[in-house]
Amino acid sequence: MKADVEAIFSKVDFINRYKKISESNQRDCGMPYQVKKKELIELFQKCGFNDIKYFSEDKYYQVEYINISNDLSVSLNFYLRWEEVDFVLDIHSAKEVIKINGPFGYVAQKLGERNFIRRPCFCSKDELYSIIADCISLYKDLKSNLLKLDRS
Repeated sequence: MKADVEAIFSKVDFINRYKKISESNQRDCGMPYQVKKKELIELFQKCGFNDIKYFSEDKYYQVEYINISNDLSVSLNFYLRWEEVDFVLDIHSAKEVIKINGPFGYVAQKLGERNFIRRPCFCSKDELYSIIADCISLYKDLKSNLLKLDRS
C-alpha cells in the first residue's frame, strides 16, 4: 500500500503544485491580515469541510479526519504562524508504516524534493483565501485518489 500511496502523490504532481503555491506567495508584509477563527471556519465550510475543530492548546485546526478504509485514514490540519500558512497531512495505515506525514513542505522532501519549500505567506485576506483554496484543491485531489485506491 505504501508504494500505491506514494504513486498517488506523483500522480497529482504534489511537489510541483505545492512548490508553485509557495513560490507565488513569498512576501514579507510586516503586519499580515489578522484573521479571526470564525472566518477561517466559515472559509473551510465553503470548501466543503463542515466538521472543523480548533485545538487551542496547540493552536491548530483539524480541517478533516476521514477513514478511507478499515486500515487507512487521512487527516488534514491547518496552522497559521504569523503570516505563514501551514497545512499538515497525516496518512495512517493500521497494517504498515506509511511515513508520508507532516507539513506539506516536509512531505515534499520525504517524496524526493531536495530543496526546502518555504511555507506560503500572505498579507491580505484575499491572499490567505487564495493559498487555502489552492492547498485544499491539492488535498482534495490526493483524497479522491486515495478513495479510488480503496476500491481497487
